[in-house]
Amino acid sequence: MRAVSHRFDSIASEYGLNSPDYFLGLATTGQLGTKELIRLIDRVREGSTEIMLHPGLCDADLQNYGGRLQRERQKELEALLSPDSRRVVAKGGIRLINYRELEQADAQTTPA
Repeated sequence: MRAVSHRFDSIASEYGLNSPDYFLGLATTGQLGTKELIRLIDRVREGSTEIMLHPGLCDADLQNYGGRLQRERQKELEALLSPDSRRVVAKGGIRLINYRELEQADAQTTPA
């Protein structure tokens, strides 16, 4: 991500898109169990951080769809819902937000 982050930032700025300050999880795609998620959460710094996940249920619809990351989606969902992950988030004082809230936070910190 570092290799393309400057280009991404330029494009996002040009189109007025909001993005988090930091991005984690690309290298762990398809491997994100509870332990790996907690390691990423422990790396969260001041500012906004996106952790890339693909949570979901590995049900018949997903299996019929095909594609990759089927059972891995279930594993990532379980990691997100894990009491251990939730404890680490709470202990770190991390506030979970969505992109609408990211936009509002950026608007409050951007000088007029």
